[in-house]
Amino acid sequence: MRCRVDEPDTADEPPTSATRAREGALLCATLDVVGDGVIAVDERGVVTLVNRAAAALTGVAAADAVGRPLDEVYRARLRPAAVPVAGDAGDGRRRTRTVTLSRGEGPELDVVETEVTLEDAGGRAVGRVLALRDVTSQLAIDRNHERARRLESLGELASGVAHDFSNMLTGIIGAADLLALEVGGSSAELVEMILETSQRAADLTTKLLSFARSGRHERGSVDVHHVVRDVCAVLARDLDARVALVTRLDAEETKLVGDRAELVAALLNLGFNARDAMEDGGTLTIATENVVLDEHYCAASPFALTPGEYVQITVRDTGHGMDPATLERAFEPFFTTKPTGVGTGLGLPAVYGAVSRHRGALAVYSEAGTGSVFHVFLPVRRGLVIAAYQPSEEERGHGEGVLVVDDEEIIRETARFLLEALGYRVFLAAHGEEGIEQFVAHQAEIDVVLLDMIMPRMNGRECFERLRRVDPGVRVLMSSGFTPEAVLRDSVTSGVTGFLKKPYRMSELGAALRAVLEPRRSTT
Repeated sequence: MRCRVDEPDTADEPPTSATRAREGALLCATLDVVGDGVIAVDERGVVTLVNRAAAALTGVAAADAVGRPLDEVYRARLRPAAVPVAGDAGDGRRRTRTVTLSRGEGPELDVVETEVTLEDAGGRAVGRVLALRDVTSQLAIDRNHERARRLESLGELASGVAHDFSNMLTGIIGAADLLALEVGGSSAELVEMILETSQRAADLTTKLLSFARSGRHERGSVDVHHVVRDVCAVLARDLDARVALVTRLDAEETKLVGDRAELVAALLNLGFNARDAMEDGGTLTIATENVVLDEHYCAASPFALTPGEYVQITVRDTGHGMDPATLERAFEPFFTTKPTGVGTGLGLPAVYGAVSRHRGALAVYSEAGTGSVFHVFLPVRRGLVIAAYQPSEEERGHGEGVLVVDDEEIIRETARFLLEALGYRVFLAAHGEEGIEQFVAHQAEIDVVLLDMIMPRMNGRECFERLRRVDPGVRVLMSSGFTPEAVLRDSVTSGVTGFLKKPYRMSELGAALRAVLEPRRSTT
């Protein structure tokens, strides 16, 4: 399509100045009601017309724009890896492309720009018209959906890899267990290295499956405020004195159907991440409020949302924040900014998986140097009755002392929460050596040790042997993300009293502890 500005026919009566004024006013009025921005320039590139939408897009008032060079009014650059827009004529007179528009103090916008060359009757270029459409929101939605599709694909891949890898590790660990019975000396040490490394790899499969939305999940009535208070109680014990913990629980509707333990773990992950981002101190804020997500928001979200009422849980920190590149990959499995050996890169992916399983949504806002804000949206159920969990007599503790030895902080704190709810006194240790120290110091108060199988510095087997030197009758409940058969085949662990597979539920933890402790209670 070719646009022209034709010269008036000299044979006709030339239009009067009043006619031109009326036509100009009509044109301006028409362009001002158009949703897209319109900018016209003459052959020298000087702006001759700006409609209301274009003034809003550029941030330059029409009165200030007319008479200035286009590049002073319209500061645009081609978006990186911009994809040509369908319908581009490509004939040199009409061009369509996607650009990023700078607006002075305002945020940058993504704009689809269509430029048409104006010609007179002789085909000479006499100016240009730019039509501008703001697509910032749409491109953001597209990016979110693309990110969700990428994470979904990663989840499917992670699930398949985790299952296949778990099967292979079963063979490796089983063979190594049998080999340990046949060899000695330095060869036995090599077999032990194989077993320890394989078990650490097995623990990673459990975390991968959590991100991939596989495995067992216990659903019931949950009050979000109860979850948040429990999480804050854990965080308050572990935060540096320079970090202030602030809570604002303003939501009125807080009941939903979900997995309480999974939500506790997800919020603890966010809380620990926030703590780690504030090495020099700061403020960690956890707040709740009710929001209504409408059809437009739900349709634009990469999560599977249903319009309705949600409880929004906000976790805000004043830490070092994330740059755009880090933010883009924050929920990808194994991506971490922590030093090698410190983080697995599976904390935030586990949060993403937990929120998705609860038919909720997750949003994060962060800038380097200004901290991060995570918003968790969970659908609430009005009128839902919350039945407080009451452990059965077969699961309940009777004030016994439990020493939890685990190098994963989130597991230690979750275990503490579960054990205290079951009626136990709890002691914590972050590694095997600390576990020995705690046991020696509180031996009279500790009735059973909940011992992680795989830990750095001193693994579970070594810790168990050291514990038996202190007390040959020590009761140890070994815990691992791998199958008990492979663990118990190893003669080194033949004296272990019981085995608890991760991840475990409160009922499973309670039953396993009673199975370990009841024989001792029955003899007293």
